[in-house]
Amino acid sequence: MRREMKTCTKCKEEKFIEEFWKQKKSSDGRGCWCKSCSSASLSEWRSKNLEKQRKTERERWRLNSSYRQRKKKTDEKWRRNPKNRFKVVLNKSRSMAKARGYCPCITTEKEIEAAFIGRCHVCGVPEAECDQRLHLDHCHATGTFRGWLCGSCNHAAGLLRDSQEIALSLANYLSGQPQEAEMAAIGRPTG
Repeated sequence: MRREMKTCTKCKEEKFIEEFWKQKKSSDGRGCWCKSCSSASLSEWRSKNLEKQRKTERERWRLNSSYRQRKKKTDEKWRRNPKNRFKVVLNKSRSMAKARGYCPCITTEKEIEAAFIGRCHVCGVPEAECDQRLHLDHCHATGTFRGWLCGSCNHAAGLLRDSQEIALSLANYLSGQPQEAEMAAIGRPTG
C-alpha cells in the first residue's frame, strides 16, 4: 500500500500527508506547510508578539464563558495525563515558590523524573498508600531539588523550618531526653 505524499511550500521537502495539519478549505484537506514548519512559524510569531497574545488570551477568557469551560477542561485533561506529570509538578512548585516569596526549584524535568522511585525518600511509604501524590521537595533558600516526599514528611519538614539542627534535636528528644548541651547548641534555655 502506497502512502500519499505532499511537498511543503515552506521547506520544499516532500513528506507523508500525515505530516500536514488537516485543513477543510484546502483541496486535499491538508495545509500547505508541514507540521514542523507550522510549529516553528507559530513559535516565532508568539515570541515576537508575546504581549499581544497574552492580551488577546485574557480578553477572550474574560468575555467568553464557553471558551473558559473548554480551556479548563482541556487543561485538566492535560494535567491528568501521566506523561505530563513531572512538567505539571515542576511548574506548580515553581509558581507556588514565587507566590510565597522563596527560591523556585532550579532542577530540570528529566532530573526529577529520574529521582522518582514511587515512594517517599524519607519514610519509604509507597505513593499508592498515600492520600495524595508525592510532593516535590526543594530547598527554599537555594532552589536545589532534594527528593520526593509523602504529605506527612513534607509537612514535617515545613514545620521544622527545613532546619537540620531542629530535626536532629527532635530525633534526640524522641530517643530519650534532650541533653543540656544539645539545647544550648540550638540556642534554647536549659534547666
